[in-house]
Amino acid sequence: MDMNEVSKFEQAKVGTLKLSEAIRIGARLRPQAFGGWFVDGGSCAIGAALEAVGLRDDDMDVRGGVLMEHFPQLANPGYTPLAREIIRLNDGKKMSRESIADWLEWQGL
Repeated sequence: MDMNEVSKFEQAKVGTLKLSEAIRIGARLRPQAFGGWFVDGGSCAIGAALEAVGLRDDDMDVRGGVLMEHFPQLANPGYTPLAREIIRLNDGKKMSRESIADWLEWQGL
């Protein structure tokens, strides 16, 4: 397989990541943050998922709907019940992103 084929394979796989898988991948990239998607060099659970698919909160693609293509259950982060619960678990309960991913996986997400 040449590098172009590998890249296409990786891009196809990223498009099929479950939210729980994306959080686990992103959680390995930087420490956990609280109070925002990306704060002080860290990321929250939603930030970790974003980063796993190559997005950042300051990336216009997030606001342009690419996030919904990857994770439609989040729709508009901060406003859907699922996004609010993830934020509450991350920021309010200070649950680890891995524990949040476990909870999401249990729900099939």
